[in-house]
Amino acid sequence: MRKHKLFIFSIILLKIVSADLLEAQSVGINIINPVATLDILSEGNTNSTKAMQISQSDGNPIFRITDDGKVGFGENDPIVKLDLRNNRNNSVIGLGSTTSPPSDVQAGAIKYDFGTNQMSFSDGSDWLVLQSNTPKKFVSANNNSNVVICPSSTITTLNSWKTLYDPTSSFNPSTGIFTAKNKGFYTATFTIYFVATTIPSGTYVEGRWEAKNKTNVKQVITSKSAYSIGGNFMTGVTCSGTFLLEQGDTLTPVVYNMLGSPKQLIIKGSDADSGFNNLSIIEQ
Repeated sequence: MRKHKLFIFSIILLKIVSADLLEAQSVGINIINPVATLDILSEGNTNSTKAMQISQSDGNPIFRITDDGKVGFGENDPIVKLDLRNNRNNSVIGLGSTTSPPSDVQAGAIKYDFGTNQMSFSDGSDWLVLQSNTPKKFVSANNNSNVVICPSSTITTLNSWKTLYDPTSSFNPSTGIFTAKNKGFYTATFTIYFVATTIPSGTYVEGRWEAKNKTNVKQVITSKSAYSIGGNFMTGVTCSGTFLLEQGDTLTPVVYNMLGSPKQLIIKGSDADSGFNNLSIIEQ
């Protein structure tokens, strides 16, 4: 009985010792001294030979790594670092989200935000939107009826617009201020004309788009119409530019009148024509 117990104890001890040895060792394939838990030395360094392959029972490939470092899922001959292309209509790749800043993931990373339905890529400094199911911000407005006076030698905000299209309610026509609902690139354009009056030579009118965050002006794009010869005629300016806005940043259209006297925008009530004053903002 004592010998029987000793034999059982020896078997248990052998199993414990063997398990500890296995846990402490590495496995090498085609290599004598593995330096990793699983160390595989392949047969070549081109795509003509394979380091690893997993196939279905019918022979169709599931996973393959070629000896030149290319990985294929369902693809016999991957030709890029990660190749999912095949003829069986199952080459979809799923993306997730992350809270990591772009400086951590570095340039070239991509993510999908399930809250906003937006796909973004990192340039190392910012997450830039690639694709989104949310409606693009698009504003169209004009001013054919509201009087706007621009005093001389003064910067005047162009307000009192009539909104023609703004599905996301991003534009305040009373103030003329557009607020970005999300981060992205926005192209903004406005055109205005003043009622024909006497214009001295050597004067000009300047249009500006001012991009602001909560505290500061972050970018200004200007356009100038200069008049070297004086006379009595209409004057005006068109200003257009593209801005990278953060969520909550604003765009404001302004005019700097250096025409020598106060000027009034052409509207239907003061001129037989209309359609001179227009504004648009488009999210890229």
